[in-house]
Amino acid sequence: LVVQGEKDLQVSVDDARALTAANSSAQLRLLPDATHTLKDVTTDDPADNLATYSDPDLPLSKGLAEAIAAFMAD
Repeated sequence: LVVQGEKDLQVSVDDARALTAANSSAQLRLLPDATHTLKDVTTDDPADNLATYSDPDLPLSKGLAEAIAAFMAD
């Protein structure tokens, strides 16, 4: 399972697609608002994105647990 946040400042969606393509059994799940820390951010402001790195009280990205559970159930 390759989980990629579409608002990740460090790893691009193209990188995640390339990683997925390298393994025929890999599955890709894109999380639209997830940062590199797999926490959601609702703006495109890099400062808001970086703030998710140091806030342990933020919940994990919406859809992350479901994506993992679905992968594990397969």
